[in-house]
Amino acid sequence: MPPKATPPRKKKKTQRQSKSLMTFNVIAIAVVAAMIVGTLGVAVFSDLFSGGGGDDDTITLDQDDTDEIEQQYRDAVAANPSDTSALVTLGNYLGLVGKDEEAISTYQQAVDLAPNDSAVRTSFATSLARMGKQADAELQFQKAIEADPSNGTAMLGLARLYRDWLPPRTEDAITWYQTTIQKSADTLSANLASEELAAMTATPAASPQASPGASPAASPSPS
Repeated sequence: MPPKATPPRKKKKTQRQSKSLMTFNVIAIAVVAAMIVGTLGVAVFSDLFSGGGGDDDTITLDQDDTDEIEQQYRDAVAANPSDTSALVTLGNYLGLVGKDEEAISTYQQAVDLAPNDSAVRTSFATSLARMGKQADAELQFQKAIEADPSNGTAMLGLARLYRDWLPPRTEDAITWYQTTIQKSADTLSANLASEELAAMTATPAASPQASPGASPAASPSPS
């Protein structure tokens, strides 16, 4: 009898990830860890360096990648529906892949669980700003500042929102850049605010500690 033919071995399917996706995952993991000790939200971390607004930040992914990564974040929420860090991570991811309405709904769940968490509202506001929902982003930034008047990331985000408003709300942007510099001295937010204010007004950037500016603006109190 002729020997039996050996069936071909199945090749294991390899999942591919773009550089942007891998970078996002590293950021998400790092910032979720940071949120546990009460610092920044996921969406804020990358936007803090990029200057926020202006560019289309939506990630284009292979369908296999989207299913795999998104499912990981959904599983984390399903395992602990009251985990605001997991909700913020999922909401940010959904926004980045263009699922805006579900992203907003997910963020709203996090806000409902922690209405006075300034970091959660800052992350929500940053995601809304990326979606072009300016009025909603403004409200969330204001509530984040109301919850924590020293939140330089929220103040800087609000300044950038006014800078990128259509049409630009230049005076409001300048006020909030100055407020960030004055209320968040010796922070990355203050340094970025000083640089961006200088670029906006075409004046040399001053040290945040030495910048005279106007008196710190009072945090608005949305109804």
